[in-house]
Amino acid sequence: MTADAAFIEKVCQCPDELALLAGIIAQPANDLGRLVYADWLEKRGDARGPFLKRFVEAYRANRPLPDLNGVTAAWADLLGLTITAKAIEAGLRHRRDGLLAVARPALRIEAGEADFDAPPPPPALLGTTRLGGDPDLPRGAAYPTAADGVPLHFLGQFDLADFQGTIAGLSFPSDGLLSLFRPQSDETFCYPDPDDFPRFVRVTPSRTQLARVSRPVGLSDRPAPFRPGLRLVETLRLPAAPHKWSETGLTDEEESRLDEVFPTNLGGTAYILLGHVTHGNICEEPLKDRPDWLQLVLVPYFEGPDYGISDMSLSYQLPAADLKAGRFDRLEATFG
Repeated sequence: MTADAAFIEKVCQCPDELALLAGIIAQPANDLGRLVYADWLEKRGDARGPFLKRFVEAYRANRPLPDLNGVTAAWADLLGLTITAKAIEAGLRHRRDGLLAVARPALRIEAGEADFDAPPPPPALLGTTRLGGDPDLPRGAAYPTAADGVPLHFLGQFDLADFQGTIAGLSFPSDGLLSLFRPQSDETFCYPDPDDFPRFVRVTPSRTQLARVSRPVGLSDRPAPFRPGLRLVETLRLPAAPHKWSETGLTDEEESRLDEVFPTNLGGTAYILLGHVTHGNICEEPLKDRPDWLQLVLVPYFEGPDYGISDMSLSYQLPAADLKAGRFDRLEATFG
């Protein structure tokens, strides 16, 4: 792996472990699945097995929980251990099951600060997972435009093979290159046009001959520079306003207590693949009454259509079956 290659922090080491963890996430309030998984780990000499048993037993007996510092954050997150610990810290043990019921797996994207003045060159290898730079498109393809002919702003691309072996990867096609775009901003109108939604996302089939297509000159937004040090970390995200979800049973006061120890609204400050919509201004919940839909990506405010003019972030959502099939004609967007 080169220094500018993306790193995917995966929890599971094999398909059997992935299946066990997927079963836990499908029924997150049922600790039996965690105990079955703990036995599976223990039989393989994995120290996480005894730890998980101690955690579940402590929770059931209302005893102090084992310290999560001894395990990776991604593993603790996906298993619901972090949410369990934070709910108890906020005095909300009785709300744990409801919180886990609305939590969704995600990939948190971490990268260094963008250097607009002296951006580093992107990897020479085509089709790699990265943020910024110019897009890798099918050889001979023109640079993508909005319906009105204005070139789009390239955000990043993801080699979907990198997602295999993650819980999040189960929601994506198994291979291909996923490329994300947004409209150019004109500093007066920031909202994406619905006619352009299907143009913002594309999956190029694997084994397609690619070429790096240069961004047209003279656009209103500065190009997003390539950002090295990219990491994608598995996690489990709560909605920004969990009291709006009936499953949680949370009151406004209880949500405030939880937010003090475990802020759920990122305010659009980070890239997130899947998970929950977490706009900083309006706390919009476009997934709340559509369990068969998911968020494809949350674009932080500094990459949103207003490009830093305000603190508003951009989110794309679509039916889960459409994403798995690489179909984007029913894509929706929220901005807030």
